[in-house]
Amino acid sequence: MTNLKIASTLAIATVAIMLLAPAQGILRTAAADQNNDGPGSVPSPALCRIALQPADAISQTAVATGNGNQTFVKHAEKELFNCAESGTGDAFTFDVTLYQRLVETGSSENIAFWQSTCAVDPDTPAKLCQTNPIGHTTASTSACTEHRLAFPQEMNTVALGTGVVKTIESQKEQFYCSASGVSGTVIEDMVVWTLELDSVSATGSVSQSTHYMITDCTMNVSDAAQFSTNCESFGPFLLRA
Repeated sequence: MTNLKIASTLAIATVAIMLLAPAQGILRTAAADQNNDGPGSVPSPALCRIALQPADAISQTAVATGNGNQTFVKHAEKELFNCAESGTGDAFTFDVTLYQRLVETGSSENIAFWQSTCAVDPDTPAKLCQTNPIGHTTASTSACTEHRLAFPQEMNTVALGTGVVKTIESQKEQFYCSASGVSGTVIEDMVVWTLELDSVSATGSVSQSTHYMITDCTMNVSDAAQFSTNCESFGPFLLRA
């Protein structure tokens, strides 16, 4: 009976060690990596490759602000990269989310971009995340190949008042490109926004005003876009029948 208790205790201790040890992996690496800003910072990648992407990687929400015809839109796009850490060569996954925030009034748009990057250790679910700066000079791309997305489109409709509704539709197109002076692949993400304002009468007749705009972002894959994502916006343009 004593031997059974000892064996049981050793088995529990072994499992505990196995469960606890991996959880220290990415934290220990980050703390020891002099290329990082400090313990808990995202590792600096030496080389990254495009990973298998999630099937549905785009989300979008919209609300009316209550300021006339103004709407507030938040758009997020996730992309994954397999990377090796600079100095150690340790493998990890970069989970990158690019955010676009659109405040739209019907005649003008105020758009902002930012990006979060999380490093994921394959040996543990622990994540280290940081927010990265976004530049505003996109790469001059060439030799692009379109990468077709399974679910490229999002749409929201919000009520602005009695008989007034606005629809915000976005459609993403993605290209894998080359760019002068850049090693590796450059991802170019283009989003075409269609913004429609409808006035609906009590009898059901509709008067409509539609315009569109474009946002364009380029991302250097060799460093998983940690410090090289650039975005620009164009428009709005009146959509004529």
